[in-house]
Amino acid sequence: MVKRSDYSGISKNIFDAVAEKAGIRNAQIAIAGRLGLPRSAISARLRGETSWKVDDLESLAAWLGMQIGAFYGGRVTIPVMGAVAANPEPKLVREAGDEPEEYLEVPQKLVAFEVYDGSMEPLARPGQKILVDPVAEVHSGDLVVAKILDGKNEGSWLFKRYERQKVGKGWKVLLQSIAPGFETSVLPENSVRLWRVVGLWLLAGKLYDVIG
Repeated sequence: MVKRSDYSGISKNIFDAVAEKAGIRNAQIAIAGRLGLPRSAISARLRGETSWKVDDLESLAAWLGMQIGAFYGGRVTIPVMGAVAANPEPKLVREAGDEPEEYLEVPQKLVAFEVYDGSMEPLARPGQKILVDPVAEVHSGDLVVAKILDGKNEGSWLFKRYERQKVGKGWKVLLQSIAPGFETSVLPENSVRLWRVVGLWLLAGKLYDVIG
């Protein structure tokens, strides 16, 4: 039986991208269904016995919302999905996550948000872009973009430092600012969706700083 670790190059990138959408166990089936090919043909492509066709890549990239270059480990154009604040008050001037406002060219899988307040200074200034990996595992101490799913500020998107704290029999999420004078939001763990911040977009002529 061929394992994911046996794939390399473009096959590994394709498999990983589809696995994020359909799950590791269903990835081959999902690729076969999308391309209208038998699973044996997909296995042969993944093992490198036969080549991926351009039509295959275009179909998969369109389905995944990616550019073909991402399968080759190249750079992709990503949307800036509005603005996000570290402080939940005042409310967002415009809703983050609806429609792209502009695009940045970055390594694959990332999306971006614009910072619009000073709650995370000096790390990030208003107007600066933060790069977010929606599928990266989040750990206590990471910088995150958090969407409040339930409670007082439901629907708000925040840029914060995340801490996970044991409270009684459950866990709480602490969303902290870096700049002084801002309250820490303390929320039940199941009321927050977290995306890990992995970089800061720099000034013209540079690329990005990796966080962590």
